[in-house]
Amino acid sequence: MTLFESEIIYVLIRGTALLSLVALFYGFVSDIAPSVLPRGFTIGLAFGFAAVIAMSDPFELGPGVIVDARGIVLVLAAPFGGPLAGLISGLIAGAYRLWIGGAGAYLGVIVVVSAVLIGILCSRFVRKREGGYDPSKLLVLATLGCAQSFLLLLIPFFAPGVDPMRTLVPHVAANWFGILLLGHFLTGVGRRRHATRILQREAFTDSLTGLPNRRAFDQSVERLSDLRERGEVPGPVALLLIDIDHFKQVNDQWGHFFGDKVLRSVSTTIRRQVRRGDILARYGGEEIAVILPSTQHSDACSVAERIRMAVENGEFRVKITASVGVAIDEDINAFCDLFQAADRALYRAKKNGRNRIELEILPELVGSDEALPSAVVRKGRTALPKRVFEVAWINAAASAFSIRIGQWGRSRYRKPHRTLTAPDEFARFLGQGE
Repeated sequence: MTLFESEIIYVLIRGTALLSLVALFYGFVSDIAPSVLPRGFTIGLAFGFAAVIAMSDPFELGPGVIVDARGIVLVLAAPFGGPLAGLISGLIAGAYRLWIGGAGAYLGVIVVVSAVLIGILCSRFVRKREGGYDPSKLLVLATLGCAQSFLLLLIPFFAPGVDPMRTLVPHVAANWFGILLLGHFLTGVGRRRHATRILQREAFTDSLTGLPNRRAFDQSVERLSDLRERGEVPGPVALLLIDIDHFKQVNDQWGHFFGDKVLRSVSTTIRRQVRRGDILARYGGEEIAVILPSTQHSDACSVAERIRMAVENGEFRVKITASVGVAIDEDINAFCDLFQAADRALYRAKKNGRNRIELEILPELVGSDEALPSAVVRKGRTALPKRVFEVAWINAAASAFSIRIGQWGRSRYRKPHRTLTAPDEFARFLGQGE
């Protein structure tokens, strides 16, 4: 090996060693930066600046004609960060190569583009497994990636008098080993990150239904409480407790395997009925809890009724229904009280015949217009004289729905100068909109 070839290999190995720092930064970017910027964008920035570092320590074949390890990191950007990462890293590296200038500037940009394109093609056809690449696939990446080294044969067209032949073999070998080595480091980081993500998901996910578990639900409630304290989530909070009716009988008659299938199907049905920002979890047994932030009573009842009907109309081997307890409160910090209220409402739903909704509003909201569903308030305003309510506890039992406010007596409509009407007469009045 000549001194010339030795110097080229030494420069490329030194560049590859510097690029090994990319593996450490890759782990940091993958875990921390996506909370601020998209993951592909941040990884593209990391790989792009790594290419800049490689070009800052080149081997100069001639005036403005340099050889470095930029191709190694650019080939791996898309396989480990996605196409966006490949494009971002290519833009940074290409811009820096043009800024360096010289006779080989345009050829340098061509090398950058070819390396990025090879990486994007590899990311599509050579698939990762568990966050990284198996040795056989790394060999494929290295073999395809070092193909961009053959663009050195175009040097005479851009810089006449510069012979690329003595550079070609060392450059191909360094790129091949560099991609293999750096890809191995990045695979280790990616697989550790993948394993950590799986452990976190298992710790906060119910394995049967795929819903968040109680631990995840409690943490989500704490985050919601913090957001409400900062005023980022205004309005009352609704809690829905949903319980499958006669689920023990389903297990006893059809077996636990069928019962698990029913629970998974019901969970999927409920997930489809709520918004993306709502908090959903399997709270225990066949009980599913849903937090609806910034939700008024009428909207909460509409969601609960939609869930009840979706479960009732689901396609099961047997008839499956669900009871729903709904509680409303302005203060999510008193979640224990909110949960107890929803639990009482769910108990009444079970006691009063199942396959129904019960709503309980915590006492501090009693007396405000928001303490009643919109239909009740609207009809009360248009059809009834003022100051004719004796508010304490409303139990308007329409087909599958009832309301409770507080924990005291019954609410009845007092006609002017007459005795109190019965609750069922009041419910008929509301239903007819007199």
